[in-house]
Amino acid sequence: MFALATNLRDPALMLQGHHCQWATLYMLGAHDECCKHIEHGLKLYNREHHHAHAALYGGHDARVCALGERALARWMLGRPREALEDAQAALGWANELRHVGSRAHAMDYVMVLHKFRRDAASVAACASELVAFSAEQHLRDHHAKGAFFRGWAHAMMDDLSAGISEMREAMAAFEGVGTPEDVSVYYEMLAEAFAKAGRYDDGLRAVEDAFAQTERCGIRFWSAELHRRNGELLFAASHGKDAAVASSFENALACARDQRALTLELRAALSFARWRLKVGDAHAATEILRTVYERLTDVDTPDAIEARQVLEAAT
Repeated sequence: MFALATNLRDPALMLQGHHCQWATLYMLGAHDECCKHIEHGLKLYNREHHHAHAALYGGHDARVCALGERALARWMLGRPREALEDAQAALGWANELRHVGSRAHAMDYVMVLHKFRRDAASVAACASELVAFSAEQHLRDHHAKGAFFRGWAHAMMDDLSAGISEMREAMAAFEGVGTPEDVSVYYEMLAEAFAKAGRYDDGLRAVEDAFAQTERCGIRFWSAELHRRNGELLFAASHGKDAAVASSFENALACARDQRALTLELRAALSFARWRLKVGDAHAATEILRTVYERLTDVDTPDAIEARQVLEAAT
């Protein structure tokens, strides 16, 4: 599609070619390349000429998508402050356009970013807004997604049992709609809630389902977190499978490094270091974690703060 648009020298089609590229590359975990196509797309975007594209391509505005996708990609790349700025800019632009699909798309991005940031209170607020807006506009997929994230937020903050129930009901509704672009993330979120409830085997099954979905759809941007969650669950379940735990964390690190996803690499290193400390290998724990922590530009995130605490405790 992009080659055809280039040959035709049609800026509008080239914009949509970049649009398809950045969306696909993000799903594959190619975050640097994703951002390059976003930069090209934003340079081509013209409100007067391209605002009508929202009704033709994907049901949302290309600029809203570019800013929102860049927010998630930048978070992956270890640029959380810029990510938050992009997400808010996407929402602001969508509200200015007053286009239903674009507003829902932007609300989705902001909600997901807050989940990535582990800000359950903000996720709960964003999810409730998305559920209300989706009900008003009859958007079944966004309604199910909002309900799922709201359930996760409740599980993380206060009501674990009710939160898990809401997540499972929303997952069933979402599967009925048939738009599985982020299902691997959903299963990992469910696994996290199961882990918090001490339901480790249920969590491991959820991760297994996530890996199966990843293989079916080729969506790999969350694979590092799936490996990390698998290791966390195996360790918490006390199955005595040290080799399997180590392999899961090593796979998480390798996957994050391959995607240059510094934030996910930090999480994998943090989980690996904690496990190493528990099994009595403090030197390996600190070496693994320090090599990642020293590359951070923002050390005020929850993950960075926890990493610093582990390093201080281990030395």
